[in-house]
Amino acid sequence: MPDVKPWLTTANRKELSQLLGKVNLHLLYKARVHGFRADVFHAKCDKQGPTLTVGYNKAGYVFGGYTSKDFDTSGFDVKDNKAFLFRLSDEKAEGTPKKLAINQGAEAICNHISCGPNFGGILQFLVKGKAVVLQLKFPQSYNLYERDLSGCDIDPVECEVYRVEELGAPWRNVTWTTNRRQELLGIVRSYRPYGNSASKYSTYTFRGGKCGISAPLILCDTMGLAEDTESGIRTDDLISIIKGHVPNKYRFNPTSPIHADTNSCIKSATVAERIHCVAYVIDASKLTMLSPEMKKKIHAIQSQINQLEIPQIVLLTKVDKECPLVANDLEMVYHSDLIVNKVTEIGQQLGIPISYIIPVKNYWSDHELDNATDILILSALVQILRYADDYFENLDAAC
Repeated sequence: MPDVKPWLTTANRKELSQLLGKVNLHLLYKARVHGFRADVFHAKCDKQGPTLTVGYNKAGYVFGGYTSKDFDTSGFDVKDNKAFLFRLSDEKAEGTPKKLAINQGAEAICNHISCGPNFGGILQFLVKGKAVVLQLKFPQSYNLYERDLSGCDIDPVECEVYRVEELGAPWRNVTWTTNRRQELLGIVRSYRPYGNSASKYSTYTFRGGKCGISAPLILCDTMGLAEDTESGIRTDDLISIIKGHVPNKYRFNPTSPIHADTNSCIKSATVAERIHCVAYVIDASKLTMLSPEMKKKIHAIQSQINQLEIPQIVLLTKVDKECPLVANDLEMVYHSDLIVNKVTEIGQQLGIPISYIIPVKNYWSDHELDNATDILILSALVQILRYADDYFENLDAAC
């Protein structure tokens, strides 16, 4: 069976958040995958609590209904004063989503084994093998005209049903205020390494910004890892960087790693010339996180870094591309089941504790700074500084 991928776009979900608030939508049923059959719908969607049914027609309309009550096969009509029908905006209906509320005390949904989601007998999905039937009978449970929902096109090409889940407590607590952003900036700018060590090897320094104060740290970036030896940085060159043997701006030889006889090699690197915390940057939006070959290569690198007792963390980037809930509101990153599943997955693949895996959003398409994006990045940077201090403390303890 093909992958069950929702048709709801990020823009659709943003509009639905205006109607439903901050919730998580979990896809239960998709007609084009599971079949346009009422019995399959009931098998997947009965007794699921609040649900959202979405239809898509050839004319480009996205419409449907919400109910806070269970679907079942009892044959009884159910009243639900929280129910409503909706149509999302598109090229034919620009603006905010249209919400058609239930007439209070009216029949909101009609449960029957022979049909799918049935909203008051007016909007019915999966009736006798058809995707949808729109009937304007009176008295109406919902006050609408046919054009209000589907633009008079009642030939949907898809029907989806989502479980509507209230967001629970975040799995990691973050303060999202502007004051917190300034506090994190202050921590970074005032940072002094444990003891008298300071990084020498450099690629990127931090500009001082408006206040003119530069952060006392340097980030060292390298070419990414690749499965083969023909592309990406070589494993032995990477270890040489970490040990402090590679000078700034050194141009790597793709056919030969740097070694002790290389003219520019730093043969006796001081603590200040070494790397003090290693960060793996992994794209959360990739369908497959790591191939077996890549995992094997990273494990070999990890083993050597562990012998050097250097902390290792993961920056899980592009979390907004991975999760529509997060794309709509970055502050939902620690509420997202998709993101915590990605964090758990990469932790298991690399053998890294979840506390060492930090989700961040990239400035890959933005032109202006964003408070929530900065807070995630600065929080990750503060954690890196703390782990670097752990490295310096371990060095002192070993002396």
